[in-house]
Amino acid sequence: MASTNNKSPRHLLTVSSFTKEEHELVLATAADIKACPSKYHNACLRMVMLLIFQKPSLRTHVSFEAGFAKMGGHAIYYSTVNSPMGSKETIHDTAKCASRFVEIIGARLKKKSEMHSLAKHATVPTINMLDDWGHPCQILADFLTIKEKKVTYLIFDLAISPMSRYCDIFLTATIVQHGRLFFILFYFLLFCSFFIYVSF
Repeated sequence: MASTNNKSPRHLLTVSSFTKEEHELVLATAADIKACPSKYHNACLRMVMLLIFQKPSLRTHVSFEAGFAKMGGHAIYYSTVNSPMGSKETIHDTAKCASRFVEIIGARLKKKSEMHSLAKHATVPTINMLDDWGHPCQILADFLTIKEKKVTYLIFDLAISPMSRYCDIFLTATIVQHGRLFFILFYFLLFCSFFIYVSF
């Protein structure tokens, strides 16, 4: 049985699931993994991750499965195309059953409500690999790219905003590079947020 502790697991459902400090830790760890992958060969040793896919994927599927394997773990690909999940078997049942056999769940689902239901009933950490509201893993990857390009950025505030599936937060940011202030990202996100807001 994989889940044995009584503490509520932490889930990554949106970028705002993490604090600013946790974001910084995640990005620092990701950068270290890229720089020194041998240090993490056994980081997920004897751990199993269930990858649930309602939506087809290439990059998300391959990157998660390959990354977990390279850190010593084993990933199980589970397509819902010919499965009973959501019909004969409820999301609640799926979460409870999977939690007994795996240490972590990754899910790429069609609806935000299903993603949150899966996380609510799972007793192991659950990662949102895409739903109709957000793609937090993609956003974190974008943050890492910005960091790698030698751009110093300060995140002042994170708040929910109906922007797009690739940006489930309103990010108020000032980017500083070579001593100059760049507000392009700030104004772009502000414009997108306002445009989408008035469209609803």
